[in-house]
Amino acid sequence: MVNKKLLAGITPLVLLIALVLLGALPLGALADDTVEMTVYFSPTCGHCTAVHEQVLDPLSAAYGDRLQITWIDVSQAENLSKLETVEQEMGQPNNPLPVIHLGEELIASEDVNAIEQTLTARLTERLGPPPQAQATPASSGPSSEPTAISNSPSDAPTIHLAYVQKDGCSECERASVVLQAIQQEYPQLVVQTFNDVRDAERVEAMGAHLGLPDAQRLLAPSVYVGNEA
Repeated sequence: MVNKKLLAGITPLVLLIALVLLGALPLGALADDTVEMTVYFSPTCGHCTAVHEQVLDPLSAAYGDRLQITWIDVSQAENLSKLETVEQEMGQPNNPLPVIHLGEELIASEDVNAIEQTLTARLTERLGPPPQAQATPASSGPSSEPTAISNSPSDAPTIHLAYVQKDGCSECERASVVLQAIQQEYPQLVVQTFNDVRDAERVEAMGAHLGLPDAQRLLAPSVYVGNEA
């Protein structure tokens, strides 16, 4: 029971905090009105799709307009640069995609459940517990519009690059995004992708040609350009 004499003369904000601590008001009473969140993703990233569908869509539907999500496609060179700048400023470089920027924190993990738990906890602190989901999700998700890539003629010689990746590798997904961004800046770059398992024989041959030790020939992600790896 709240002691009215004890709370007499206290400012409204302090009174509100006291009521929450005494259990007279729910925690959500102190929650923010809205929260803005930025999601750095790639349309070719399978992990991004999983986080979008399993985590972000349900949270967006639950919080409605109180959760404002901005989607940034890092397969575009300019947007990849934005992500790298944010990561450097916050001292968290080379995160697996997607990278979620919320307040003063970057949330990223190869584990979808870990992202869900962390993000739900942060939003609960700011907005209160997730209410019952609305009938229509508030966020339509990232735009599916294709990225414009310059096809203007260039006198620069063609550069052939061999890229080795492996299935289920978040570092490989990010490396693929980086290569896509580089191709936008240098259309003369031609990238051929190899899988460390399905194309193991060819990858082994490239490594042998360059004189790489056996243990380094099937590393992923890895890049071969000319006589360098």
